[in-house]
Amino acid sequence: MRELMTILFACLMISAATAQELDNTVADTTPETETVTSTALPALKLKPRVGLSVGPMMFIGDVGSGSRANHLGSGQMALTLDVSNRINSFFDVRLYSTFGQIKLTDYQGDAPFHFKTQVRNGGVSLSYNFNHFLKPHRVIEPWVSVGFESIEFLSKADLYDANGYEYHYWSDGSIMSTAENASDADDAVRIYRDGVYETDLRELNLDGQGRYTERTWGIPVGAGFQFLLTDRFHVRCGAQMTFTMSDLIDNRTANSEGDRKGNAANDRFLYSSVGLNYDLNIGPKVRELPPLEFMDENGEMMLVTLSNDGDGDGVNDMEDECAGTPDGAPVDKRGCPTDTDGDGYADYMDDEPNSAHMNVDAFGVAMSDEDTYQRYLMWNDSIPWKTSAWAEDYAKLDSDPGHWSNRYSVQVGAQSEGLSQAQINAILSLKDITSINESNDQVYLVGSYDNLPDAVKRKIELDEEGIEGSVVSKDGDEPLINVGEEATAMEENIREEMEEIETLAALPVGNEMETLNTIDPDSAMLAAEGGFPLEAINNEGVIFRVQVGAFRGKLNENIFAGVDDIISLTGKDQLTRYMTSDYATLGEAAERRVDLLTQGFEGAFIAAFKNGERITLASTGAKVLQPENDITYDLENNSIDPAFVNFKVQLGAFDLEIPTATLDSFLSLGGIGSDKNKDGLTRYFTLNVNSYEEAERMLNQALDLGIEEAFIVGDFNGTTIPVGEALTMRGEVAPITAAQD
Repeated sequence: MRELMTILFACLMISAATAQELDNTVADTTPETETVTSTALPALKLKPRVGLSVGPMMFIGDVGSGSRANHLGSGQMALTLDVSNRINSFFDVRLYSTFGQIKLTDYQGDAPFHFKTQVRNGGVSLSYNFNHFLKPHRVIEPWVSVGFESIEFLSKADLYDANGYEYHYWSDGSIMSTAENASDADDAVRIYRDGVYETDLRELNLDGQGRYTERTWGIPVGAGFQFLLTDRFHVRCGAQMTFTMSDLIDNRTANSEGDRKGNAANDRFLYSSVGLNYDLNIGPKVRELPPLEFMDENGEMMLVTLSNDGDGDGVNDMEDECAGTPDGAPVDKRGCPTDTDGDGYADYMDDEPNSAHMNVDAFGVAMSDEDTYQRYLMWNDSIPWKTSAWAEDYAKLDSDPGHWSNRYSVQVGAQSEGLSQAQINAILSLKDITSINESNDQVYLVGSYDNLPDAVKRKIELDEEGIEGSVVSKDGDEPLINVGEEATAMEENIREEMEEIETLAALPVGNEMETLNTIDPDSAMLAAEGGFPLEAINNEGVIFRVQVGAFRGKLNENIFAGVDDIISLTGKDQLTRYMTSDYATLGEAAERRVDLLTQGFEGAFIAAFKNGERITLASTGAKVLQPENDITYDLENNSIDPAFVNFKVQLGAFDLEIPTATLDSFLSLGGIGSDKNKDGLTRYFTLNVNSYEEAERMLNQALDLGIEEAFIVGDFNGTTIPVGEALTMRGEVAPITAAQD
C-alpha cells in the first residue's frame, strides 16, 4: 500500500506543478504597455477528465493454467476510477486506481482447488491516440498505452465448510468430512461447500516462502478505442495486460510440489473495460481589464467606450437592437433593417419590396396559389407540428427529458375474450396497427410516434372515422402509460392546425395536381404458387395483409421468432388469426407471402380490407386463380410445413460455466448446440432429428449416461418450442408427460 500512496502523491504533485506553470504563463503574457482591443484576455485552460469504467478482470497464473475453467468469461467485474489530462494533441497522462477480485477453480489435481484474491492497484500511464495519422474531425479514436502501477493482493482459498470440516473430494463426486482412504472413512458425513474463502494462503506456508509481502509492481500495456460523443463526454473501451513482478499472487511457483507445481513465469492480469469520461474543462479565471480613462476639457476623469457605432448605421451601440447591419442598409430608429411591405424580408434583401399581405419565397417575391400549395406539401412531409400556435407550450414539455423518452401510440382496444368477425375486420382495416400482450390481455395499438403531437393527430383522425381511442406511451418492456391528460391539453390546438391545413389543401392547383395511381406498375407479378397475377390498378383506401394462419388455440410465441410484424386476434369461434402488418399494394403483400412460404408457413395467403370490412381480392381488380378460396371469413388453417419441424434433446441449463465432467458427458452424445434463454441460462441441446422416435432413442442414451435433467423439445426454424407443440404442428401424437412438455 505504501507504493500505491507514493504513486498517487507523485502524480498529484506533477499535476499541481503543471497547473502552477500554466498559471504563471498566463500571468506573464501581459506586457507593461498594452494596446487594448478587447475587455478580456484569452486564457490557457487546464482540462482534466474524470472517468469511471467497469469490466471483467482475468487472472493468468499457475492456478487454472491449462484448464477450461480459466477464460475471459470467468473474470470477475472490476471498477476503475481515473483522472487524465491531455499533454498535447497526441499524448494523454492518466492517473487511475482499480478495485476488483479474482475467483478461480483449478481442476488440475484429483480435487478441485477454489481460489480467490482481492486486487487493488493504482498507477499512472501514458496514452497515444494516433493523431499524426487520423482525420482531425473523427468520432472514433484508437489508443495504446503503457504505464507503471503498484498492486496489492490478498489471496485466500475455500478449504473448510462453515463447521470447520475440511473438504475431502471422493471419487463419486461427493464432498465428505474425511478422506476416502482413511481408516475412519465409514464414519464420514457428507458436507457441502459454503463458498466462504476463509484460509489465508500466505499463512499456510506450504512452500516455505514465509510471510512474503502481498504487494508488487506491475507494467500495464493496453490498447483500445474511444467514442468522442461530445466535447465533454467520451466512451472509452479497451483491454490492458498487466505484467506483475511477482509469482506469488496464487501462492504457487515453480518450486511448489505435486499438483501445486507451477511454472517460472510471473503472474499477470488481463482487464477488459468500458467506461465514460467527462471533461471538467477547468481553466484559470479571465482577467478583466479596466475601462479606458480620459480627461475632459475641465480636467475631470471620464470613461469612454472603444466604439459608439460598430456597424456604422447611425444608431449608438448602446441603443442598437440589431447590431451588425450591413453597410448601406436602411434602418429604423432601433437600428434594425426596414421592411416596407411587412413580408418578413428586409428591404435591402427583398427582390419585390411591394408584396404586402402575400406569401413570398426566400427572395421576398410573391408566390402563386400553386407555389403556395407545393410549399405546404414540402413542409407537411418534412417538419410537421413545429410552427403552430402551441409550439411554445410544446417546447416547454419537450425540454423535460423524462417526458418524451417513450414511444407514443393510440390504443383502440384490448381483448380479454373472443372477438366477433366484424370486430376483427374493423381492427385489421386500420393501417399501422400492432398488438402486444399486456397483463394477459391482447392490446391493439395504432401507430408508433417519436412525439406526442403526432400521436394526438392520429387519434383525431380515428375519432373522425368513428373509432374511439386513447393516447398511450410505451417504454421498452414497461407497462403502457396513459397520457390522456397531456394529449387533451394540446388536442384543440392541433385540430385548429389540421383545419387550416385542410383549407390550404383545398386551393385550386391545376390539372397537373390530379391524384396519381397508387399502385406501382412494376409490381405486376405472379406471387408464387396459388398467387395472383397483378395489374396496375387504383386501390385507394384498400390495405392488404398476409394471413399466416388461423389455428385452434394460440401458438407458442417462439414459433414467430423470425416474424417481427405479427398481429394475433382470437375470435368467438376459438380460432386465433395471425396477420402481418399492412401493405399499400398487392405486389408488396405478395412478396411478403413468398418470404413466409420460405420460412415454413405453407398456408399463408393474402387478405384485403377496406372501410372496416374484409373484401374479396377479386373486388380489388386482381385476377384470382382460385376463386373458391377468395372468401371474407376465416376457416381453420394450420399452415405450418411439417418439414420445418424437428426434435432434439435438451441436456441441461446453466447460469455459470458448465462443469468439465458434465461437458464431456454431453460431447459423448455427438454434436451439441447451445443458446441463451430470457432468464440468462445457457441451454445445451443435441443436434436436430426429424422423428420423435429418434429423439426418444437419444433421450434414453442421455439418461443412461447419468444426464438426469434431459428431456425432448421441438425445433421450428431453429427456435426451441415445447415438444407437444411440435407434435401438433406435425399432426402426430405421442405420450408426453407434463415434465417433458
